[in-house]
Amino acid sequence: MEELTVVVLGGSGFLGQHVVSELLTEAQKMSAAVDVSQEVAAADTETETKIETEMKTEARVEDKTKASHRCCIKEIRVLDVKPYQPCTVSPAGEPAKVLYQKCDVRDLSQLTEALAGVAAVINCSAVTPDFTRDDMGCDHYMQEVNVDGVMNVVKACCQAGVSVLVHTSDVSVKMGGIKLLEHTETLTPSTPEKDLLLGDYARMRLRAEGMVLAAHGTPTSTGNVAVAHVCALLHLVSGDNEGMRRCGGLPVYVSDDTPPNNLQGLAEPFLLPLGLLPSKNLSYWIVSFMIMLASLWAFTCSLLGIKRKNKQSSLPSLFFHRFASTITVVNRMRAELCLGYTPPYSWGQSQERSNSYYANSS
Repeated sequence: MEELTVVVLGGSGFLGQHVVSELLTEAQKMSAAVDVSQEVAAADTETETKIETEMKTEARVEDKTKASHRCCIKEIRVLDVKPYQPCTVSPAGEPAKVLYQKCDVRDLSQLTEALAGVAAVINCSAVTPDFTRDDMGCDHYMQEVNVDGVMNVVKACCQAGVSVLVHTSDVSVKMGGIKLLEHTETLTPSTPEKDLLLGDYARMRLRAEGMVLAAHGTPTSTGNVAVAHVCALLHLVSGDNEGMRRCGGLPVYVSDDTPPNNLQGLAEPFLLPLGLLPSKNLSYWIVSFMIMLASLWAFTCSLLGIKRKNKQSSLPSLFFHRFASTITVVNRMRAELCLGYTPPYSWGQSQERSNSYYANSS
């Protein structure tokens, strides 16, 4: 039984905390499997040598051999610049140790040192866009984390001898204003960087994804759901990676059973428990016209030297408006066939888990 140390980069964030929780759940299952295999081994030594017993023993030995090839997660290292304060529900007991270490992906030497003795890395670190700003906060810091930081992760994995890297990408790297309905990875049309709806943010995530996929020497997966990260990791570290070899060096779409809806409809179940009400659902062109008027008024004020008391507009940026109005539905067939991934949580359970996180983190 191989005892593994797994690193979760960005483990203090929303996705990272859920990945840690799923790793703990899997570690508990592994511990239970080890106990069962030990009981089977003990039972085998006490059986009588009868034909029927020999057949059962042979089957047990095969199961025990398979179990011996399984890995066992003994330590989970959370690397993040923010303190690790879990807001998720973890399994009872201590199936694996969870250790927090402050680490910045922008510091290659610090990152390489933190990955010493690690078997696998799940990268959830990223600077997310600020949709209240026209530039979405795409500054030098975002470039350093989302692009240069990912390159450091790849280099650190190579230098530290880490053979398994599961990287989290973003669906925005495929969103160029074209409706995507039940598209698989191969059917999704290639979108030029200049046409990406989220501009510089999406371009940064696309370049980072390309770096990871270009470093393909061992199977690599990109996804954005906690359970799928664990599925990919287990396939890679256990040696049962025939499916991963078929999609190694390729992106993998990961989705759940959330009903298709517009952004307002998707956000409503999470806003209401916080005492927030979504805005009225206006047509795309009405909101676009209002945004254009607001932008024109802001430009006029700046020319005339008029200082506004509140520079923050109540309207979304044009980037975000286009993004929120674009229909994107992807097909997770590759994740199901190659990773063995199926969503373990229903839409209702997903709402409960997310709302619990938001309530505890507020």
